[in-house]
Order: sequence, then C-alpha cells, then structure tokens
Amino acid sequence: MAHLDRVAGAVTLALGLLAMAAVVSTDAYSVGARTDARSYKVITHMIGDSKTLCMNDKAVAEAQAEAQ
Repeated sequence: MAHLDRVAGAVTLALGLLAMAAVVSTDAYSVGARTDARSYKVITHMIGDSKTLCMNDKAVAEAQAEAQ
C-alpha cells in the first residue's frame, strides 16, 4: 500500500508541475498582471498624483479639515 501511495504522489506531483508549466508557457499570469498594472496606472492618472482613493468618509473629512 505504501508503494501505491508513493506512485500516486509522484503522478500527482508530475501533473501539478505540468499544469504550472502550461500556465507559464501561455503567459496567462503575466497578461493578468499587466492588465492590473495598467488599470492602476489609469486610475492614478485620473485622480491625480496628489490625491488618494479613500472609502472612509471620516478619514476624508479629517483630511479636508486639516487642509483648510
């Protein structure tokens, strides 16, 4: 039984390595990362370099009060 477990483990490891190699060879991860980086760059350009997106209204109100 231990021999069968080792064989199954080796086959599973080989299949995992093949799947990872397929992702790397198709460049799928890097395309997604480039798209994400472009989106971030566009958003940063749209709101300006000195401003920051903030979803916390209290923090925004405090920052505006300090600026005045």
